[in-house]
Amino acid sequence: MTTENNDGLYAHRLTNDKLNLCYSASDKNWQIKSEAERELEAFYFAMCLLIPEDIFMETIGLFFGGLDNVKDNYEFKMTLAHMFNVEYKLIEARIQDLLEKTRQEKIYSKTGINE
Repeated sequence: MTTENNDGLYAHRLTNDKLNLCYSASDKNWQIKSEAERELEAFYFAMCLLIPEDIFMETIGLFFGGLDNVKDNYEFKMTLAHMFNVEYKLIEARIQDLLEKTRQEKIYSKTGINE
């Protein structure tokens, strides 16, 4: 191979590798996440480490009267975002996760099934 073709070959290989990744992902039902989605997940993970669930729930209980009062209230969620100095999307995601966890716990307690 000549050096003139190496750049073209390298670009071709990169393109093919990316296409192969897409095909593999679609075959296995993987979700290819954007940089913004991966970053949001990392921030969410950090928030969960820095603000444990019990502290988060205690704050919601003290200031807003419980999770049910916060779930559909934009102003309450924005206040929480400012209190914890995180993005609104992170607060919204945390509340949705807690609502799902609460729903699952109710289902398990009614059926007697342990997780």
